[in-house]
Amino acid sequence: MINLYVYGDPVAQGRPRFTNKGGFPHVFDPKLSADWKKTITQQVILEMKRQGLTHYEPGVPLVISTVFNLKSPQRLRKKLNTPHTTKPDADNLLKPIVDAILERTIKAALIPVVCKDDNQVVSMLVYKRYALAPQLTGVNIAVLTLDEYIATGILSVILSKLHKEVDND
Repeated sequence: MINLYVYGDPVAQGRPRFTNKGGFPHVFDPKLSADWKKTITQQVILEMKRQGLTHYEPGVPLVISTVFNLKSPQRLRKKLNTPHTTKPDADNLLKPIVDAILERTIKAALIPVVCKDDNQVVSMLVYKRYALAPQLTGVNIAVLTLDEYIATGILSVILSKLHKEVDND
């Protein structure tokens, strides 16, 4: 399991930008999105090295769990776990995380960071809340195998609730 906290103001995935270089269309990330992805990739690589981990092999089902701590208005700084119910959208916050853990081109070679392809990701959990202090903005990222996730018991709780709802219908 990889578990780390990346400090900084989380950046939602921006709209792609287009340019025409040498008569060919070129698509690129806005600078803020690209910089945020680079920061996440660097931090994930450092954490994996610290733990002595390499990337997950193809075919291993993975779960990504994230908790975003976003800048909060002064009036909410003393309240614990206040959900963040305004923009940016949770899915747009998650996109740079998923992109950052996939393979990256380093010195003209594709290097898997956490996994080679996002089709290995079978579940994603996103929670966004207000940070208790401005210096605590960032995101907690956990990447674990489906077996590790099942062992935590969280999935069994979710599935049992779903089965009860289906049985009651």
